Amino acid sequence: IDVPRHRVAGSALLTFASRGGPAANSVAIDARGFDVKGVRSADERELGFEYDGKVILVTYAVAIPRGESDVLEVEYEVEEPQDGLLFSSPAPSREAAGYDPQLLGRFASSDHETTRARYWFPTVDHPSARPTLRVEVTTHADLVVLANGRKVREERAEDGPGPGEWKTVEWACAEPCPSYL
Repeated sequence: IDVPRHRVAGSALLTFASRGGPAANSVAIDARGFDVKGVRSADERELGFEYDGKVILVTYAVAIPRGESDVLEVEYEVEEPQDGLLFSSPAPSREAAGYDPQLLGRFASSDHETTRARYWFPTVDHPSARPTLRVEVTTHADLVVLANGRKVREERAEDGPGPGEWKTVEWACAEPCPSYL
């Protein structure tokens, strides 16, 4: 998450299980206003997909049998998300008072209620979908990262998408919960 540029870039790993019919040959992932760089399976196979600006439709050459699962990786970028992730900017009056504009009032905050997660990360964005979550964020080292679940790790990142010091923070939520939490 690049707060000053109001940008998210990364990849999302999505695990899904084939539950309907004898097998599943496609999966639909909510993702509004993204620049989708690619979709791969866990075994690094590039997968065919269509994207209409709202939904990524991934199609398998060989269907996933009922009861089996697969992991997809979606590499993407979003600049100025339409909803779901809110960015702040430092107030000019505080800069005039001598506060450091690089450290003042910078934050990103998510608001996914009820189906707004789709605007900044690829997901099945429906209240009845209840995945477990693992969130790994690389951001400026001076920012605090909070998420649902428990913090698993926080460490210095060797490099980030821009100048300065960066860190990676990981949170995990083992309890299934909807994307709006």
